[in-house]
Amino acid sequence: MRIALLSTALLLAACAGGPMPPEWQTQSYASLERFKQQYLDGDSRSAERSFAEAKAALEATGRPELVARAELVRCALGTAALDFDACARFDAIRNEATADDQAYRSFLNGQWRARDAARLPSQYRGLVASGGEAARNKAMQRMEDPVSRLIAAGALFRLVQLSPAGRGTAVETASAQGYRRPLLAYLNVQAKGAEAAGDTAALESIRRRIDLVYQSLPKSK
Repeated sequence: MRIALLSTALLLAACAGGPMPPEWQTQSYASLERFKQQYLDGDSRSAERSFAEAKAALEATGRPELVARAELVRCALGTAALDFDACARFDAIRNEATADDQAYRSFLNGQWRARDAARLPSQYRGLVASGGEAARNKAMQRMEDPVSRLIAAGALFRLVQLSPAGRGTAVETASAQGYRRPLLAYLNVQAKGAEAAGDTAALESIRRRIDLVYQSLPKSK
């Protein structure tokens, strides 16, 4: 499964060369793949270890734009799980990122500008071009890649344009993949909505799902 916002191919494209890639490329590839899965699974401890390994491999190149791009991977996955604090480290070094990566960060932050659409990963260009909340939610729901769909849902949430049906799509997408972190985030959003509406039956059903997910979280070692 590819990393949705920035595939490893995108992360390493600037350094692609001969048939045998250098060690830092293969190590950062493997570590970022592990980080993605562990982060979405809710295994925070393992995810941090994997990210540190990837970052160390990229730092060996002396290229700050590659380190910034790795931080953007963290930022986008955080957006998928409504963990917007995950973008703080990228923001601290934003000026070292490429123009395309800075445009992507603006997209994740709910700052959608049509002139930046061409700089975004292709799966999000139609979403930005869509007019109105309903059309944007439909564009998100039609995305084939589940991680891309969750990132788009998080960006819409940040923009305060994620509809109740869009929240349901995010819940079921995370549930189908077993992605505990975004699943818990969106279930909690649904729980708040049910509580505000006084829908006790829906609230109890959502809370049961939340309890089940919490029970399955990886235990700290």
